Amino acid sequence: MAFLKGRKATATAPKPKTRTFGIGVAAICIFSLIGQYAHAADKEVTIGYVPIVDTYAAAIADHAFEKATGYKIHWQQFSSGGPVIKALASGAVQISTLGSSPIAAAVSHGIPIELFWILEGIGSNEELVIRNGSGIHSPKDLADKPIAVPAASTSALDLFFALKQWGVNARVLNMPPSAITAAWDRGDIDGAFVWDPALSHIKRTGKVMVSSGQLCKESGVCTFDGLVVDKDWAAKHPKFMTAFVKVLAKYYADYEKNPEAWTADSPMVKGIAQFSGADPMEIPGILKNYEFPNLEQQASSAWLGGSAGKNLVTSASFLKEVGQLDSPLPAADYEAAVTTKWVEKALAK
Repeated sequence: MAFLKGRKATATAPKPKTRTFGIGVAAICIFSLIGQYAHAADKEVTIGYVPIVDTYAAAIADHAFEKATGYKIHWQQFSSGGPVIKALASGAVQISTLGSSPIAAAVSHGIPIELFWILEGIGSNEELVIRNGSGIHSPKDLADKPIAVPAASTSALDLFFALKQWGVNARVLNMPPSAITAAWDRGDIDGAFVWDPALSHIKRTGKVMVSSGQLCKESGVCTFDGLVVDKDWAAKHPKFMTAFVKVLAKYYADYEKNPEAWTADSPMVKGIAQFSGADPMEIPGILKNYEFPNLEQQASSAWLGGSAGKNLVTSASFLKEVGQLDSPLPAADYEAAVTTKWVEKALAK
């Protein structure tokens, strides 16, 4: 209305007024577009994953998380925990899979993450395998022999405790899983502590000396894989987090209800093979060796509600012993990096 009044009062000079109006419309359009782009970016997330055999991978292959949340998800693959920690620290990823030992390392270095889901209790799916013909028949034979393990991983923690328990000093070589399989095939290493699909590859020409599950029972050092999220990002995206956890719970419940349906030719196992690189024929057997906690178990003292935090404390002590951490944080700091919040929200709906 003011524009029309101004036009009547200055009939001989309408152009400046018209130009001003045009600039205003352009500005509105620009700000509107900026708002749309900001909103679109707000509904995007980058999620890191390490190739592991898990029901979680079946959900990724089904695009179940995108469907449930409405977010555009960029899936980024990593070889092991070390690169994931760097990506979390830089903000390149907001959510990622991570083993218990790397989680402890990340928390120790002040990276603001929280563990919100236990992917699985590792059990017998990380093992120390000895190459056939290496001359190693017992733990004492490991002395000075080249044994490979991914650095700062749950397997590294288990190898450390195994060697300590046996009183043996092996020549430990840090390698990502892909390098382990290559070194194994060349005969460069005599053993390796690793997970699938590399584990299945080396077991074809090797024998298992000890598993993570055995060490858990013998020493009380129990490892797991989990999902972590940037705390600030999670707080800003509560609906996403709740929907994301509900998808995880559904796939875990589906497997728990009927594991026999997860056969080599099932779409679920084919999806896992796609994201892990594992042989579909081997995946059903691998899944049976894992423990997949359901929603109620996730929140219990056995996992997120208690033991997971204590495990991070133990893992931090391990990192100090092997010289990868100068000084662990107080135990309360590791326990505070574990949350049941998103599991509880999923249970409530």
